[in-house]
Amino acid sequence: MPSAKAESMAHAIIPDSLLDEITRALSKFGVYGCHIVLVKGHLSHASSTIGTINGKDLMRIGDTLPTRVIGQLIRLSALHHALASKGHSLSTPIKEYIPELKMGESGVADKINAIDLASHMSGLPTSIETNEKDIGSHNILDKLGSIQPVHPFRSTYHETDIAQLAFEAIIERLTNQNYTAWIKAEVFDHLRMRFSTITEDESTSTPDQDQHMEKGRFCHSNGRDVLKFLRDLPKSPTYEELIKPYAENVEYPLIKSPETASSCLGLKKASYNGKDTYEKYSIGADFGDLFGEVAGKGDDENARLAVLCKFGEGVTVEQGQEFLAYIRGILIQHLTEVSVGPVE
Repeated sequence: MPSAKAESMAHAIIPDSLLDEITRALSKFGVYGCHIVLVKGHLSHASSTIGTINGKDLMRIGDTLPTRVIGQLIRLSALHHALASKGHSLSTPIKEYIPELKMGESGVADKINAIDLASHMSGLPTSIETNEKDIGSHNILDKLGSIQPVHPFRSTYHETDIAQLAFEAIIERLTNQNYTAWIKAEVFDHLRMRFSTITEDESTSTPDQDQHMEKGRFCHSNGRDVLKFLRDLPKSPTYEELIKPYAENVEYPLIKSPETASSCLGLKKASYNGKDTYEKYSIGADFGDLFGEVAGKGDDENARLAVLCKFGEGVTVEQGQEFLAYIRGILIQHLTEVSVGPVE
């Protein structure tokens, strides 16, 4: 059981007044409920669960929801562990550990690395754009040589789910383990994320915010498990890579036009009231999720947030974006104002 002081600090970082305000907004946006996670510095942190799971039954702390964004961060962390186990890094050319690699664009096979894929600067199309019906992690490394790019290598930001298929295949190749087993051992078990799972079947993927089918296995989790992951994130060797910009003037629907963002390692660099933020969101058929890193200034430490939400029936992509933009703003505003002591 948490101590009285820990409970007090949890209420300080996510006060009841903030939860009440967000709860009142759920019906306005057609959202059933959500898990909210906030981390301020190294020691102040909390997760809360509000609303319902289906419009009637209260969402419980243990209820898990799809989280494509946190799943992508988990995949990068697991990929780093797999590469490091063989003496490689994210910047190592893939051909050094997949020597038979071929790419559709001349000269790229010797240069492309995991950062090119994760930052969406590879020039590769989405799996839908390839017109390959059977493409998946089981054959993606063999098919890369026949997939034609939609942009020259490292020239333009173009988001593609082929990156995550390749990462899953690379992890299995380097570790000789099933991808889901590796994630469970290296991330879930290590951080005691006992509620979290990875889907085994790639066909369970759901439409993303562009209404494409996104291939690859993704994560189901809840607020308590995501909190453990976010607290540990600064310790990851991938942490500094996550916030390095690789492309400018990238569209990001959660900020007001004509403002644009920069593309980092799967995240978007934006700003809020003069604070740099590093963010990613996703919207599926009946769920949405959001991750944000708020950069500190001076002696202020970075803060982190995550939201996993369950949408009501008939919620459109635009409505989902409106809710995530709303909750993004209110949580970033709160994190930049709140000052709390450590949780013991």
